[in-house]
Amino acid sequence: MTTSNENIVPEIERDDLEIWKKVVDVQMHFNDLELRLRNYAIIALGAILTVAGYSLNENRVAYIGSIELPAASIFLFASIVLWGCFWYMDRHWYHRLLTGSVVHGIKIEDKYQSVTEAICLSRSIKEASPHSFAGLKFRSKHRLDAFYLVIGTMLFILAWLLINPWLAVLWLIAVIILVGVVCFVYMERA
Repeated sequence: MTTSNENIVPEIERDDLEIWKKVVDVQMHFNDLELRLRNYAIIALGAILTVAGYSLNENRVAYIGSIELPAASIFLFASIVLWGCFWYMDRHWYHRLLTGSVVHGIKIEDKYQSVTEAICLSRSIKEASPHSFAGLKFRSKHRLDAFYLVIGTMLFILAWLLINPWLAVLWLIAVIILVGVVCFVYMERA
């Protein structure tokens, strides 16, 4: 007569193990959604940049009142709004759900830490996630924000570059200073 591990583990613990497995599935689901969302954001951005490039090539202009602007700059400003919408959905919607599922997984793992070391995926990922750079600790939320911020900033400066090159240089200097300040206030020390 052979006994399986399933017969040794009490009923409640088997239920917890199944719940933990489902929580890991949910983590994978939200991670996949975030990656797909970023893929859609890049595709949408590519489409708008294509239209902006075409309008720039054709020397198209747009009028806002009596002000004449390159149409490409209008498309670039529109792309910043769209990019910001994708960032909001990614950072403040799906990333929070992913974070919640990781926290829940860690609670289950902590309950059984003394019983087995095999159930530790959520905690292992959370501990391995931070990345140190220039004396600062970048967590997943920081890297996510940086991804959107760098591209959004490039779009913003490019849009202003089409309108007024000197103003774009001033914006670039201001952004570099702002990013430096944000890094030291927002990030954790490594």
